[in-house]
Amino acid sequence: MANGLIAVGPTDPVHGFPLWYEDSDGTRLELGLDPNDPNLPALELPTPGAPVVFPGNFPDEAFYFIAEAEMLVGGPAGSARARLILALEAAFGGTGAVVDGQQMVFGRIRLRIDDVEPGSTYTATGPYGAISGEADDRGRVFETEDIGATGDFTSPFASRIGPFLRWATAPPAGYLGDGVSERTVQLGTTGAQVFFLLEGPGVGTGPAGGDPTDPGNPNKARTALFTVQAKVATRFGATLERAVYTPAAGGVDVDVFATSVPGKTIIVTGPAIEATTLRADGGRYVARVSAAARPAQVTVTNATDVPPFAVTADVTDVVTITDATYDLGAGQLTVAATSSDGRTLTVAAFGAPGTFATAAPPAAVTVTSDLTGSATRAVVVTGAAFPPAPAEAKAGPDQTVEQGGLVRLDGTGSVGATSFAWQETSATGVALSDTASPTPTFTAPAAGSVLIFQLTVTGPGGPQSDSVTITVVAAAPPVVDQITPGRVEFRTGRAQWRIDGTVSAPLPDRVTARLGDATGPEIGTAAADATQAFDLRRDLGAADAGLRPVPGDVVTLTSTRGGTRVVAVTIRN
Repeated sequence: MANGLIAVGPTDPVHGFPLWYEDSDGTRLELGLDPNDPNLPALELPTPGAPVVFPGNFPDEAFYFIAEAEMLVGGPAGSARARLILALEAAFGGTGAVVDGQQMVFGRIRLRIDDVEPGSTYTATGPYGAISGEADDRGRVFETEDIGATGDFTSPFASRIGPFLRWATAPPAGYLGDGVSERTVQLGTTGAQVFFLLEGPGVGTGPAGGDPTDPGNPNKARTALFTVQAKVATRFGATLERAVYTPAAGGVDVDVFATSVPGKTIIVTGPAIEATTLRADGGRYVARVSAAARPAQVTVTNATDVPPFAVTADVTDVVTITDATYDLGAGQLTVAATSSDGRTLTVAAFGAPGTFATAAPPAAVTVTSDLTGSATRAVVVTGAAFPPAPAEAKAGPDQTVEQGGLVRLDGTGSVGATSFAWQETSATGVALSDTASPTPTFTAPAAGSVLIFQLTVTGPGGPQSDSVTITVVAAAPPVVDQITPGRVEFRTGRAQWRIDGTVSAPLPDRVTARLGDATGPEIGTAAADATQAFDLRRDLGAADAGLRPVPGDVVTLTSTRGGTRVVAVTIRN
């Protein structure tokens, strides 16, 4: 199974989408936004031929990666069109219009089929796993799995896309495919070739043929040909993680921390700061530069990019938390911190650093300066451990139950209990299943009985006791439901029964279908689901001749709740 996506690049300040996505093989792809690039045919602009401008002439969908496989398979008309679409797509949330702030990226797996058998289920298996769907009454399947969220560019990591597919041989330089030509492809850099397998009734009888790995199977079709559109990233940008200053002789020192992909030339500039190259360790970059006074901002530029990518951030002071301690005995939180330039500091939710009375501190404290410098530190707790909670018996709420029903007592809400002991104090002689269990059961006796059970628990400070009262009433008469049938069909072409509908009675409920009256041969049975619906399907074999209806036949539906309904059979091809 594929390992998927592992990293996302910095956001492009022009259009607000990430510069690149990286898969588990280390391949980074950029967003296909060049209308003059013949290898990016999936790009569609509102005004074709005009320059790409955000948001005025920007696509409402674009692709880091899109791969498609298509084949003509068997269907009622002789052939049906099946497509498997795999994509890492950039789009917009909300109404889908091009609006800044609505940028989103998602991983997509989509199955589209036209003109297959209505009501049948079809399953596509591809390089990123399987997807299934049932054909509607016009023989169409449209199933989509989209995983991503507006504004969260890491959300596609949870999708099944990746490693990216590429032509198995000779893709265009700088691309994984040309977006048009059907070729055999491989999964990432592994060399493992992949396929699109479709399974469903009769798909192997179409123009595409069947599955060469399972010759003669009429219900399988396979292709190894895909189109792939994906451009290898050429701009990688940089992220300015932190820019802080400290006073120094004759001015200040500014420390700059940035990240990018390894091997790039990253330069920092700013007011009264000479351009300085950051030192790298893998994808981490750092520099210290001097200035006569604190610059309000600095800019980090990836000079290797064409055109260069620049990002600017404010320069803040260095905030250091020297103490974050909570004294259990005194109920006091102490926070001490410093600023590299003596700025005013604030402890989030508390105020200026100092000692605060609180029954429970946060797990960590954050201190911020009036220049937006900040630091976070975990709180250290001191003092003696708390004593264990005293035992408290809780026998559960009083209950009203029906005669003959199974009753469950519930002492699981008890606190600090190390053992349980139940005793009936109403002297009716009811036998509990296990008096030492937190949840014993018994059968409710005659209506009118009032039973009292006492629960005693042991534990710290125990034993402690609590009681619960059980009132027994006469059993309610059984509820007879109404069966509302939907389809009661027999399909001669597949020798298949399809019977569905709904029931009205409380669950659980199950519907049995018989051909003819209530004594006729059983077609099958189906349980009602949480929506009160049932769905029965049965494919007949050679031994089921007695279950094949003729015009005028009826089906009798009965339920476990006593409902019954007689329905005429619809016979169709």
